[in-house]
Amino acid sequence: MGKGKCGMQWTDESIAFLRDAAAMNRYYETVAEKITPQLQENAHVCDAGCGIGELSLALKPYCRHVTAVDADELAIKTLEAHLIEGVTARCGDMETLAPEKPYDAMVFCLFGRTEDTLRIARKQCRGKIFLVKSDYSHHRFSAGKVSLGEYTAGSTENVLREKGVVPVHH
Repeated sequence: MGKGKCGMQWTDESIAFLRDAAAMNRYYETVAEKITPQLQENAHVCDAGCGIGELSLALKPYCRHVTAVDADELAIKTLEAHLIEGVTARCGDMETLAPEKPYDAMVFCLFGRTEDTLRIARKQCRGKIFLVKSDYSHHRFSAGKVSLGEYTAGSTENVLREKGVVPVHH
């Protein structure tokens, strides 16, 4: 069982659940299709906090290379079992696992605090940054009403506006 820095608890059961859910809908493909028009040709994209890599695999047809990074060993081992050409899996902390050359784009899908993602992206990316956030205020699968607090689309927009960045909705 693994536990990444974000607190995501990866288990064989949670991995099987996510893989089944991904096979039943087009969430990751839809995210990839929304991002694609914004990518430069032949982009090297980083999927930061990739989990088991469903978005990484969905992005690959649209770019030259995807580097999928997650701090959780079990999640990365799961991705490595399903790797395709042009996708590299790396296990480690995004803060310290910098690329040799800056990425052309970075995707942070449901990844941490906005301030953290911006700090990481400033150091590791020379191009566009995509923050994919939940558009609801409470966790949808909890037994109780657990607030997502600063991890929502709304709170992300507020931070971006404070920094003079205009959020784009798709």
